Amino acid sequence: QGVVTDYLGILSLALAPALLFRMFSTLNQSLGHPRVITLIQVLALVVKIPLSIWLALGDDEQPGMGLIGCAWATWWVNLAMLLAMIGLLVWAPMYRPLRIGAPWRRPDWSTIKPMLAMGLPNGLSLLVEVSSFAFMALFIARMGNLPLAAHQIASNVATLLYMVPLSFSIATSARASYWIGAQNVEMMKQSVRSGFELLLMTAFALTGLVWLGHMEIAHVYVKDPSVIQLTSQLIGLV
Repeated sequence: QGVVTDYLGILSLALAPALLFRMFSTLNQSLGHPRVITLIQVLALVVKIPLSIWLALGDDEQPGMGLIGCAWATWWVNLAMLLAMIGLLVWAPMYRPLRIGAPWRRPDWSTIKPMLAMGLPNGLSLLVEVSSFAFMALFIARMGNLPLAAHQIASNVATLLYMVPLSFSIATSARASYWIGAQNVEMMKQSVRSGFELLLMTAFALTGLVWLGHMEIAHVYVKDPSVIQLTSQLIGLV
């Protein structure tokens, strides 16, 4: 419990940079520049993996910090992504027409209210979806290590499966809103149609992959036969 408390305390420092970068990510999606975010996140992943291993396990000269090292790695990577965001907003030419660095003025509530009307329901739906995984882990933890380990793996697989159609949904909404702004109804309809086609094809492909390979997926995560058996059953239900 003490280790988890320290871990969450460090992650709380990484929350603000993560939220700011999330807003920057949404901005780029609305502008039609998702590749910028993809490049930054891929580079961050390339840095995070070895940094997490080094801080968690240590080396000959420095002892590992375990779970706390993973938290510090997350903080450093989120901070680097925030600095990259600030650098792009200041120096990249494509953001200059937005005048993000111009002097601030009082909040315009006539503009903010419609944004809240759209943002709050979306935020609450994500809160319910994400917190459900967290609360289930808390309840299952009372059943012992075996059910908890299996649930965590199945939860991770479910999250990965959830992120794929979510990515297509974000891309579809970004392109549809882009063409709505350009007042091109035909291209907007084509974007929505293509998005739903991608979602359906992806859903069937992922369903078949999980149904046929749930045992192999469990093997990727863990080697304990009892955990593999229970995990494969849970993944099969996912």
